[in-house]
Amino acid sequence: MQVNYLKRQAEFKALLEQQGYSAMLVLGHENIRYLSGFSGNAAYALITQDACVLITDYRYHQRAVAETTGFEVVCRDRDNETLGHCINRHLNPNSHVAFDASYVTVAIWQGVADELSDHTLTAVNGLIEKLRRVKDSWEVAQIKAAAAIADEALAQTLPYFKPGVTERDLALELEFRMQKLGSEGMSFATIMLFAERSALPH
Repeated sequence: MQVNYLKRQAEFKALLEQQGYSAMLVLGHENIRYLSGFSGNAAYALITQDACVLITDYRYHQRAVAETTGFEVVCRDRDNETLGHCINRHLNPNSHVAFDASYVTVAIWQGVADELSDHTLTAVNGLIEKLRRVKDSWEVAQIKAAAAIADEALAQTLPYFKPGVTERDLALELEFRMQKLGSEGMSFATIMLFAERSALPH
């Protein structure tokens, strides 16, 4: 069973057209991975009706080429080309460009926006997440696998619950066990509490 990235891209392009956008600059790493398969954290994706472009640099170029499906991978020379200029090269004139507002700093966006002044730029939230809400069979299988890893890792960690052990030690043991069983990493810092601290998870 494999991810059908081309289907996801087609569905997202249809959603963009329905919303009246000619392109979207995708900035959130989770959203980029959902659409392309790229698992790195230094990239920007540009989706238009004509193409899907992943912009990265020399550190991730080879990985991006290997991991992505349906994307043209562009290796931007950060010393000689700004991000805004690179994006502009892949846009049609006078495009209406949506962008992932929740995933960009003001400083980065101001630099990009200045170079995209010939286009209409619109901040959006939750557009890709709208597609991500409905899980396909591959995603359901991954959720089940993740839950099984968590269950087994906890079962393997339980014998370490002994007088004198610290919460930190147990958290590290649990994370180690999950990684050994195939986890790609934690989605958030492990919450491991006991005794008088049990009521203070946050």
